[in-house]
Amino acid sequence: MEWSLSTNKMNRHRLQYICLIGLVILSLGSSRLGAQAQPVSEAGDYTDRLPHIHSPVLDELANRPGRPLWAPLDVLGGHREVVPHLVEVLSASNATDRARAAFVLGQIGCSEAGEALWTATRHDNHRTVRLHAGIALAHTGDARGLHAAGAALTSGPPWVRFYAIMGLWRMREPQAWATLNRTQSTQSPFLATIIKGALQTPSTLPATTEPATSQPPLPVLTTTDIWEAVADAFVAEADWWWHKGDYNQAIRCLQVTVFLQPDLVDTYGDIAWLQWSLGYDTELGHDTEAIGTYHRAIQANPDNPATYFNLGFHYYNTHRYQIALPYLKQAVGLGGSPLMQRMYAHGLEKSGQIQASLKEWERMLQETPDDAAVRHNYERLREVAANRSQQ
Repeated sequence: MEWSLSTNKMNRHRLQYICLIGLVILSLGSSRLGAQAQPVSEAGDYTDRLPHIHSPVLDELANRPGRPLWAPLDVLGGHREVVPHLVEVLSASNATDRARAAFVLGQIGCSEAGEALWTATRHDNHRTVRLHAGIALAHTGDARGLHAAGAALTSGPPWVRFYAIMGLWRMREPQAWATLNRTQSTQSPFLATIIKGALQTPSTLPATTEPATSQPPLPVLTTTDIWEAVADAFVAEADWWWHKGDYNQAIRCLQVTVFLQPDLVDTYGDIAWLQWSLGYDTELGHDTEAIGTYHRAIQANPDNPATYFNLGFHYYNTHRYQIALPYLKQAVGLGGSPLMQRMYAHGLEKSGQIQASLKEWERMLQETPDDAAVRHNYERLREVAANRSQQ
């Protein structure tokens, strides 16, 4: 199977698709929903995105000589067809695009962009761009990226720190390895494990690589085309790691995806759900990390009802109904889907606001009088309200 843009978009929705049935059951009036259910943005998003897994491209990249098991798949390696365009983007007015261009150039591994990256490392007025440019230099073995990669390792978000580690590892410089050794104890367990592997396994990977044999070229029509194609590449890698059972690596890939395409609300949901699920040994999992991801989705997409719904559903699913209500209400106010409206009504009921919940079901029944699920819940809540009034 050839790896292409059209065959990999669907992977963005894999986890939500799995949990869609649970939400449908809840909308029909079930009183309980399994604790591992995941939010979705819109039920209709999945119909044309069926899973394609075990791509020969990814398997070829995974089995390349010199790649340790903990190292990322080189999904962008050697795609020099977009290098001239990305070098131009390094001088664009949009700082976010400049940072994206630096990151992608580093993943391509093109030494011919070295001077442009070095200029960005020294002179760009945005620190994020400087850090990504330095990490990109490090990925090609250029020692000029050492300082910026080391700074990213101590101050960047987790996924950026991961790529700083990889850059320092690939530099084969004693000072780079000293930086890894010095910072290992300050990292998360996942990143500390990656550093341990890097220190134990000297890099034998070439500074520049070639694409997989069956991998088509990246589009070079517009900058947006490149971001979309690269984001899909990382979605494909995330899916590969997901099937290997390494969810931290999957999270890392998906964080790259939303860095490139922050409007992918469902991908934030995937990240947050995985973050929360990794804390299976506690009642609320890695709750703070997950909530932070949901809030970043809202910040990036403040007019999208799905962002508020997903956070509200997270609180609902962890039985914090009062906290969930404002977010579920906001989703409905922004024109949320019938599923979101039903969840808001359920949240009102769960928080003890029976009359308010009944009013929501009555409104939905007036809008969709032939909907059996809505009628069932309206009649059920009317009976509950009547019983309470008699007590």
